[in-house]
Amino acid sequence: MSDSDQVVHAPKSSADMAVEQLAYVESFDAVVDKDYAYVVYKETKTGTGKSVIRIKGSVTAGTVFDPESSALKGSLKKAAGHDEPYLVWGFNLQPSENDPRLVENRVVLDSDGKPSTLEVHLITRKADQSPRDKKMVSVPWPQSE
Repeated sequence: MSDSDQVVHAPKSSADMAVEQLAYVESFDAVVDKDYAYVVYKETKTGTGKSVIRIKGSVTAGTVFDPESSALKGSLKKAAGHDEPYLVWGFNLQPSENDPRLVENRVVLDSDGKPSTLEVHLITRKADQSPRDKKMVSVPWPQSE
């Protein structure tokens, strides 16, 4: 899929910020006749080299993953301490008895409890309200410089 075919786009780079698209996923929800689309991109400040990963959604809120964020670090530490395989961060939509949609942004933890990958999981609905096949994209967790 070319960038021009995407439903949602990463912003353009500027003199102050370099932007690199890392992943893209979309799925049509026939019940509401909308594409649920997510673009994962890295923003790097050109002056400092500081980077964050952002997820921008077409019909839902986005999410930011700042590896230096104390809130994110604390949540990752708690998830690792409870032997959780991943942490769901930011906007999410959980399936219910009447609605199988799923939107999850996950930080996957390795066997040592350290972040290894970032994943976007997506399930939308067919016209009969049954779930479509799950779609997922994964990118490596940013390593400290």
